[in-house]
Amino acid sequence: MLGTRTEPFKLSKLKEFIQNENVDEAKNYVLSYFAKIHGSPLCIAMYLPDRRSFTLFTESDIKKRYLTKKMSKKMSTGLFSIQEWFFDEVDDEYMFGNRVNGDFIYEERGRAYINLFKGFKHKKKPYNEYPDEIKEGVECFLNHIKEVLCSGNNVLYHYTLKWLSCVIGGRKMRTFLYFNALEGAGKSIFTEFIQDNVLGIDICHITKDASVLLDFNAEMIGIILLVLEEVKADSKREWMNIQDSLKHWSTGTTITIKEKYKTPVEVKNITSIILTSNNKAIKVSETSRRDVCLDVSEDRIEDWDYFNNLRKYNNDNVGEAFYNYLLEYFENIDKEYNEFIIPKTNKKKELVIENLNPLYQFIKDEFISEKKGIDMRFCDLIGLKHNNGCMLTRPEMSKLLQRIGLKLKQRGDGKRYIVASYEYLLETFKEKGWIHETDDIDVGVEHVTKINVVEKKSRLDRNDFNDEENNIMEMLNKTRIDLSPKKDDGLLSLSFN
Repeated sequence: MLGTRTEPFKLSKLKEFIQNENVDEAKNYVLSYFAKIHGSPLCIAMYLPDRRSFTLFTESDIKKRYLTKKMSKKMSTGLFSIQEWFFDEVDDEYMFGNRVNGDFIYEERGRAYINLFKGFKHKKKPYNEYPDEIKEGVECFLNHIKEVLCSGNNVLYHYTLKWLSCVIGGRKMRTFLYFNALEGAGKSIFTEFIQDNVLGIDICHITKDASVLLDFNAEMIGIILLVLEEVKADSKREWMNIQDSLKHWSTGTTITIKEKYKTPVEVKNITSIILTSNNKAIKVSETSRRDVCLDVSEDRIEDWDYFNNLRKYNNDNVGEAFYNYLLEYFENIDKEYNEFIIPKTNKKKELVIENLNPLYQFIKDEFISEKKGIDMRFCDLIGLKHNNGCMLTRPEMSKLLQRIGLKLKQRGDGKRYIVASYEYLLETFKEKGWIHETDDIDVGVEHVTKINVVEKKSRLDRNDFNDEENNIMEMLNKTRIDLSPKKDDGLLSLSFN
């Protein structure tokens, strides 16, 4: 009954029911618009049919504005008050929930929920029923993902397709995609296509305001895909807060929706995240495991013919077909698919090296670059600082050394020493990808991380995977089915008044 009305709530209609002594109609009318929300203090949700959303009121506001004392009538059975009836006799209470593909009102573990997910823009339809000209548009965007966003890397391409298809299929992803390239490379044309033509603005939100992760974020209710563009921070502290919030929004099971001067609402986290940036928007450490840093190609910058052709397919018809292509792709993914098995990318290696821990950078500069082994007292490392300027503590340095297989050894003088050969240090740093082509270190070229590994369009059809790629492909695609296109064939808002 709740949320089934199509016309706005009218006081005059409720008064008419009461004055005509149509008590049952009056009760049903109220229950189709108003619901008690579990919590302390008690809040009342009012349904807004035109926006298919809810507004929260306090108990006193509802009594003053809608279910007033004047809404009463002396009857043969006594005085009937709609206010007293609703607040004293109605026992049903709801909680707000986010359930993709769920009913508007649903039950879970014996409790009733109001589903704040507004629904997908498109309906399910077999992909093979679309005409060739629509499939051609889908193929253009698939090629854009592969050629531009993934620089022709098949492993990364299929990971990205799986990631996107999981979002379409209603699975919240615990990793986030990071598109970093110069302006004009082709990042926004894809994310705008997803928002405008595939998912819709009701469940996909593009913003440059990182406060949606931090403070007042009522616009995030019901959003399954958040695209953050050019995230900026005014201070180191704010940047650290953004980084911490990004981690929570990526892996947290619940999120808190807040608006100024209103009661926060906790709901299930259904939001997956994409970051796009022309500059370095995030700091990636050697232990980062949530960020998928794509190797975005810059070959298409100022290729106006390419982008004009792609824009021809920025429409809802292609968006619907793209949605159903990914939906079928999702239905054929192994149920044990693990998004944390992330393909290695040159962008990720580059960002890790740029933010390498000072202790590792010290070992790299003072020993590996000089072709020397390390044999020094642990206490002589005191003074090294984090990238944020804070001093590294002894326990921190000990853990960092253990991560690269170095243990402290105590000698006869009672001091603890760090001991490792040059060969061991070199091999360890090579395996971890912490050596860059610009470093003055003599290593085989196959171990070097390069800044620019953009490859031309001919890479789209390459099959020359190395062993590492084949191993990842095997893990990512246990039950892959070829779904490649063939020629033959309302933002749910929550306001608090």
